Amino acid sequence: MSRPDDRERANAPNARVGDAARELTGRFGEFELMDLAGRDGPFAYYRARQVSLDRPVMLKVLVEGSQSIERAGLLRREAETANRLDHPDIVPVFEVGIHEGTPFLMMAGIEGEPLSERLNFGPLPSRLAAELVRQLADTLAHAHDKGVIHGSLRPGAVWVTAGQQIRLCGFGQIIHYDTADLGALTSFVGYLAPEQAGARGVVGKNTDVYGLGAILFAMLTGRPPHRAATVKQTFSAIRQRITVEPSRIVRTVGEDLDVICGKCLDPAPARRYGMERPLTRLNSDLSRYLSGKSIKSDDPDLGRRLWTFARRHQRALLGLGLVFLALVLPALWDRLRHRSAWRVLANANASVAEYEQAESYFERRRVDRPDDPESSLGLALARLRCGHVEDAARLIPAYSLQAPRANDPNRLELVWHGAHDDWTITTKLVRVRIGLEQGRWAQANTALTGVNKIAPRRPIDWRLYEECNRVLREDRMLVAAVRFGDPDAAKYAAEHSPSAAMLHMLEEKLASAQEGRARLAAAWLLTRFGRAATPALPALICQIADSTPIDLKPGPDDAFSAWLGVRSRILFRTAVIKALDAVDPDWTKSPQAKASVANLTDAIAAQSSLQDGVEGLMELVTVLDRIDADWMSSNAAEAHRRDWEAWPRRGELPDLGQRILQRLDARKKRE
Repeated sequence: MSRPDDRERANAPNARVGDAARELTGRFGEFELMDLAGRDGPFAYYRARQVSLDRPVMLKVLVEGSQSIERAGLLRREAETANRLDHPDIVPVFEVGIHEGTPFLMMAGIEGEPLSERLNFGPLPSRLAAELVRQLADTLAHAHDKGVIHGSLRPGAVWVTAGQQIRLCGFGQIIHYDTADLGALTSFVGYLAPEQAGARGVVGKNTDVYGLGAILFAMLTGRPPHRAATVKQTFSAIRQRITVEPSRIVRTVGEDLDVICGKCLDPAPARRYGMERPLTRLNSDLSRYLSGKSIKSDDPDLGRRLWTFARRHQRALLGLGLVFLALVLPALWDRLRHRSAWRVLANANASVAEYEQAESYFERRRVDRPDDPESSLGLALARLRCGHVEDAARLIPAYSLQAPRANDPNRLELVWHGAHDDWTITTKLVRVRIGLEQGRWAQANTALTGVNKIAPRRPIDWRLYEECNRVLREDRMLVAAVRFGDPDAAKYAAEHSPSAAMLHMLEEKLASAQEGRARLAAAWLLTRFGRAATPALPALICQIADSTPIDLKPGPDDAFSAWLGVRSRILFRTAVIKALDAVDPDWTKSPQAKASVANLTDAIAAQSSLQDGVEGLMELVTVLDRIDADWMSSNAAEAHRRDWEAWPRRGELPDLGQRILQRLDARKKRE
C-alpha cells in the first residue's frame, strides 16, 4: 500500500511523474541501454540490447524511488499474466528482476512508440483511431477468452508501430478504488471506469470496454475523457459521470464515432455493448464504420443523440429553421390569435377591451377572406358583444317562424334564410342570441326548445346554447317580451312567480290607454300569479272604473279573447275584478275599493245599450254588493234612476234593470 505522504504528493495540483524519476544511461546489468522510449506512470520504457544473447529487448524499469516494493509487485504480476497469453499483438515477457535495487521487466523488443507519446502531438485521424481500437478489441477478446482482464487500459500500455499496428502490454495491473496507488495513477487516472473510481459495479470485461472507449476518445480528441487538477478530483468527475461527445471537442469527428464512444463510456456496465461478448459487438460497429456503413444506436440518451444529429445536419436544420420562421411561425401565430379571439367571444363575461380586440381581428380577417362564413360569423358575434346589435344582425342570415306545410297550423317552425356551411349551427345560435337582444323571444324559444330545436356540436356551440337558454329565462328578457306583446312569453311568465320588474311593467300596461290587448294580457297574467302579485293590487283597483274603450283583435291562438269573450269596456273591468280576486280575495275591504263605488255605479249606467254585456254588468253589480251592500242608497245610484227605469221599457237588460229598481224602491220604503 502507498504511504500517506506519497498520496498527498500525488494529489498535489502540480504533481508529475518525473518528479522523483531517475534517468538511466549506459549499462544496466547485462543490458546496454540505447534510448528512453516513453513513460507509463512510475515506470520508464528503455530500448536495450541483451548482451548475453545479443538481441534487442524492451526494459520496463521502475525509475521512481518511492514505493518500489509495492510497484515491483506490479511488474511480477504483469509477467505472470503475460506468460498465460499467446497472441502476436500482446508483448511477450521474458524476465522480471532487480538490478542494484531497481526492479525491471524484460520484454520482447517493440518497434514504434507508446500511444501516450504519440498523443502529445494531438489527436489522430478518425479512421486511424477506429482501426487501432478495432485491433485492440481483437487482442482483448483473446485475453478474455483466456479468462484474463486487463483492468488498466491506458495509452501508456499501447504501442503503435510504424505500420500502424498495435502492441498491448500492462496486464496484471487491475485497478480497484480501495487499493489504488494514487501516485502510480497520476498520468492515466482519467481513463478508469466508474466502477474503478468508487461507483457501483464490478470490474470485469465491460471495464475493458470502457477503457477501449476512453482510448478511442483520447485518440479522437487528444485528451482523456475525464481530467481534473488532482487524482481525487478526477475520481469524483468519473463518479459524477461527466462526459461529452468527442465531436463537441473536435468538430470533424463523425456521429458514428460519437455513438461508439457513448456506448463504451456508458456509466452502467450492462449498457456497454451488453454483458455477453461485448468486444465482438464493439468490433462489429467499428468494422461497419470503417467500411462506410452507418452505426445503429440504441443509446437511451435521446438528448445526446439529438444533439449529435443536429451537429451533423446543422446546415439543413438551419435552412428548415429559416423556413419555419418565415412561413410556419406566422401561420401558427395567426392560428393562436384566431383561437384566442373565439375563446374571448365564447365568454359572455369578458371585458369590452377583449371584445374590441376580437372584433378588430375578425374585421381584418373578413377583408382578407370576404367569402369566408367564419369571418362574418366571428365579426357578428364580436359586434353583438360590443353592443352593436343591429350591425351584428346585418352580417348573418335571419330566420322566421312559419307553419309547416300540410301540418298542424298551430305548430310553428323556424325557417332559416341563408346558405348552409360547416358553421351553420354556430350561425343559428348567434342569430338566436341577436334575436333575444331584439326582443324576439318566441323565435328564440322555438329554436332552443321546439320540435326542431338546434343541436349543438362544437364546444363553442354548447357555450352559446347554454348562454341563449340562460338569457331566454332572464327576468329582463321576459319582461321585455311581455311588454312587446309576445304571447309565448306571456304563457311562460304565467307559469312563474312575478318579479318586481314584471309587476311594474304590468302596472304600466294596465294604465296604458292605447294598448287594449296588452292591458287584457296584464290582467290575465295577474290572475295566474295569485297572491304573489299583491303589490299590483292598487293599480288593479284603479282600473275597475276605467272607461277607456278596448279594441281587441283576436288571433288564432288568443287565450285572452277566449277567456274574456267580447269587446267591451265592461268586460275589461270584469277581467280586472277576476284578477283582483286571484291576487287577494279580500280586496273589497280595502279603502281603494270603497272609493270606487261611485265610479262603478256610473259605469253600470253607461252600459245601458250593450246587450251582450249582461254577464259583465251583473258581475259589476255583484262586486258593488261585495264592496258596499248599501250602494243603492247612494246619491249616485239615485241619480241614475231614470236609466234603470228605461231598461225594461226598451227591452234591454230587463232582469238586471228590474233588480236594480227593486233595490231602489226598498230603500225608499226604509226611509
